[in-house]
Amino acid sequence: MKSNSSRLRVDSQVISGPTYSAFANTHGGTIILGVKEHDDLFTLNGLTEQEVDKLQKDFWSGVHNKNTVNTCLLNNNDVQVAKIEEQYVLLFYVPQAAREQRPVHCTRDAFGGTYRRNHEGDYQCSQNEVRRMFADADISQPADSRILKNYSWDDIDIPSLEQYRRLFAIAKPNHPWLALDNLELMKKLGGYRKNRETAEEGFTLAGLLMFGKYDSIRDVSCVPKFFPDFRNIPMDTIQTRWLDRVCPDGMWEANLFQFYRRVLPKLQEVIPVPFKLEGNQRRDDTPAHEALREAFANLCVQMVYNERLQSSLNMHPADITRLLQKLCRQGFLTTTGHGRGTQYRLTAGNPTSTSRNPISSEKNPISTSRNPISLEENPISEVPKYVKRDELKKMVLDFCSEWRTAAEIAQHVGRTRNYITADILPKMADVLTMAYPQSKRNPNQKYIRKETEETDDVPESLD
Repeated sequence: MKSNSSRLRVDSQVISGPTYSAFANTHGGTIILGVKEHDDLFTLNGLTEQEVDKLQKDFWSGVHNKNTVNTCLLNNNDVQVAKIEEQYVLLFYVPQAAREQRPVHCTRDAFGGTYRRNHEGDYQCSQNEVRRMFADADISQPADSRILKNYSWDDIDIPSLEQYRRLFAIAKPNHPWLALDNLELMKKLGGYRKNRETAEEGFTLAGLLMFGKYDSIRDVSCVPKFFPDFRNIPMDTIQTRWLDRVCPDGMWEANLFQFYRRVLPKLQEVIPVPFKLEGNQRRDDTPAHEALREAFANLCVQMVYNERLQSSLNMHPADITRLLQKLCRQGFLTTTGHGRGTQYRLTAGNPTSTSRNPISSEKNPISTSRNPISLEENPISEVPKYVKRDELKKMVLDFCSEWRTAAEIAQHVGRTRNYITADILPKMADVLTMAYPQSKRNPNQKYIRKETEETDDVPESLD
């Protein structure tokens, strides 16, 4: 157990305004008071019943004070008191704020008091991030429904729309929308609309992103830096930057529909396809394919193209492994072998339920569904989840007998790459040598033990 993580904060007797804001604006989290940490050991802080009462009163007064936070997200059930050996622990579950409630900020100034949670830290949001939250909160006028002025059918890639119509007909052959002409179909899909208050009508931002011509999408009045980009990145990026790439190269009309059609098969090719019949026809679409298809569609839809304008999907082998491990935990896949020899197969019969704890649906912040400890990524290799930091460093040191990337180290010790780069490698500078010491964030960065540095070959790119 770690005192701080993406959804957990342990403190003695202080509730941080930035932490409240960060949890609310990200994925929610639990604040625990009355526990302190020393050398990775947790002890009770000795809260008395009177102190617990005062902390609760101060908390409720604070979250209802507009000078402290702009909105209160908790109710009485989100605050729990536990008594352990005549001492008390106080737990506050901070739920994730709804889209229309964000940004949640801890001062009257949203641009100076809005935070997000990244790993173990609370980070102040930039002005662009705050503006995006305000825009997303206006559910009456979603950003992608904005009507683009002076756009016509000349800006729409008709072959893309016709391909979509054919796929729609295969999926739902009796749907009434199939009888509509292109304009009416675009209206039904949200790609064309009329503002009844102003009588303005035209193609929407969503319509252009989905079916537009690339040059029209890149126009200054639409999304000028739109650049969908897929790369299959190898473990060793020093020798090869990428193995496969799909990006606007002039050979295809680079809208979201065409990008999705080209990239999805490349993502799904790593998933095994068993022989299975439904009726007299073979079915190649497994639950794993469905999950990956939904995740990629959500990525394309949820990307903020008017701010982070390059849609880049890095298909790192470690990320593929995490996806397969997740499908194993959900019961869709089973494994045989170890390490690089691991093979994945579909589970016979129905997949097991992902909820193994009968109380996981309760809102109690210490139940398995809310407990941030249970939500941490499972290790990739067979390493115990809870090991002392010194032991973890020794594992890293042993592994770095030759040049290793942070991703390779993370996979070997069964931890996330962010955790390794943020918490482990910076504290091992005295025993590890970096391939690029002057550029610590170099994407090709590698590490090696100092004692083997002189005898091992230096990566070729450093010569």
